[in-house]
Amino acid sequence: MEEFWHSWIVVAVAVPVFYALDSVLDVFFVDRKIYRDPVHATVISGLFSVLYLFALVFKFKDFQLPELTILAAGIGNGMFYIGHVYFYFRVLFKLNDASNLECFLGFSVILVPAFAFIFLGEKLTLFQYIGTGISVIGVLCLFLINIARDSAKHSFLIMSHAVIILSLTFIIQDKIYQYVNFYTGLVLFLTGQVLASLVIWRVCRCRISAKQTYKFGPMFLMSQLLGVAAVVFSQRAINISPSVTYVVAIETTTPLFIMIFSFLAIPVLSYFRGKKCFSIAILHLQLTKLTYKLFAFGCLLVGILLTSSPDIIENYIASSFYGSVSDFDAIEPDNTINVYNMRSNI
Repeated sequence: MEEFWHSWIVVAVAVPVFYALDSVLDVFFVDRKIYRDPVHATVISGLFSVLYLFALVFKFKDFQLPELTILAAGIGNGMFYIGHVYFYFRVLFKLNDASNLECFLGFSVILVPAFAFIFLGEKLTLFQYIGTGISVIGVLCLFLINIARDSAKHSFLIMSHAVIILSLTFIIQDKIYQYVNFYTGLVLFLTGQVLASLVIWRVCRCRISAKQTYKFGPMFLMSQLLGVAAVVFSQRAINISPSVTYVVAIETTTPLFIMIFSFLAIPVLSYFRGKKCFSIAILHLQLTKLTYKLFAFGCLLVGILLTSSPDIIENYIASSFYGSVSDFDAIEPDNTINVYNMRSNI
């Protein structure tokens, strides 16, 4: 378990898995009116971070009170993240198609490297830029096959807000982890989510009733825990990864996992149709235009391989075409910086 927690790529891969499971359940709760509106869904999702904060009390000795500016930035970034959650649910209530929404969020693979270059001065190697470009092709393909839907067109502007906010939170959090340890940064981020949810709850006078979730209690609890777990693992990946760009590239595979889980769940849930425990139609919706989506995900996976493991590709090309790695390195531009050497683990 310790090795798992310290392997950035394993932690990062766990994030889209958690998000995918949570997203499928979110679609179900929207369909069954468990979530009444986007504000209601946002408040509930943010407030469940309290459970993780209580669990983190046992490691309070690891908390190091940062200076005021870092403290405010950490909490403020968590509050900012809730804005992305709200816009996400606004579109989910219109489309109720989680795989399509996650495709929109995949545009963060374009914005995050750009923001990282502008605000963090982060540069990638040639192969990592190529990998990012291939990932962009995959995201664009997913976007084009979904934008044909009229509802998707109307939702594009709203999702643009979500993508920008999400991308900025990645960059801000990456910067914060340069000044604080993981435990401190996580506590600040989750605290910000809780505070933002409380403010929205108070301002919008959102009514939360346990009766609405009683029938699907275990499923509802699992959904909320998965959602916060995805945030926690994403934070860990940002903290220990060589570059925040890699984390974002891996998270763009969330729609693929949504489709996989939907595909696996359909034959199982078909046996319980009489009990109406889950809407099969919801799962079929996640599998529309499967051929195009598989092509797009192929691009994403190739892009992820190039961005997260460029050394493997470079060594292969060096040995195949240049005879040695040193000969290949001689043709690399002097101003290319490998981000693996840019960060130290705090």
